[in-house]
Amino acid sequence: MLNLEQVRSLTTGALHIFEEEGYFRFSRFRQSHYDAMLKRLQEYYKEDPIGGGFDDRAMCTSGIRMEFTTRGGTFSFEYLIPRDNRCGYYGIDIQIDGVGVYHRNGKNIPDLGIVKLDIPVADKPSRVTLYFPNTAHFALRNICVPDDFAPAPVRKFKYLAIGDSITQGHGSDHSDHSYPHLLADML
Repeated sequence: MLNLEQVRSLTTGALHIFEEEGYFRFSRFRQSHYDAMLKRLQEYYKEDPIGGGFDDRAMCTSGIRMEFTTRGGTFSFEYLIPRDNRCGYYGIDIQIDGVGVYHRNGKNIPDLGIVKLDIPVADKPSRVTLYFPNTAHFALRNICVPDDFAPAPVRKFKYLAIGDSITQGHGSDHSDHSYPHLLADML
């Protein structure tokens, strides 16, 4: 099973990864950023202390992914999607070398679940990418990867997508089909 430092080495798109209640939690913001945004919104939305649903939307794992290479084996993890922290339609997607091999979406994904994927044995390493839900909180534990795993090669470019709910991935049938993910994959 992966430890916190290994999880950090495989994850992109998260500025803050931490352990809480036995789960790895992922955030697109550092705690100081989140606190500053929340304070500003509380001043603006005096009647609604969480700023019109800001907390739920801000803590969704849109744009976060876990990537590694391996020559084959089993990839598995347990996940938690808190029922009270879902912003609508969301999904979990896994690709191997850019081809979708696992997809689960909709409002009927269980709060707790286990994903187990057998990665075919190959002569050369395959790139495995787990795309986190765009519009839900997502926490992982008991992450198991093949023994020969390595962090995926660092991508040449990094960018920040700024926009509205479409940028976050609302309406995507697949987490990996939001345009920020598609652009990241093309770059």
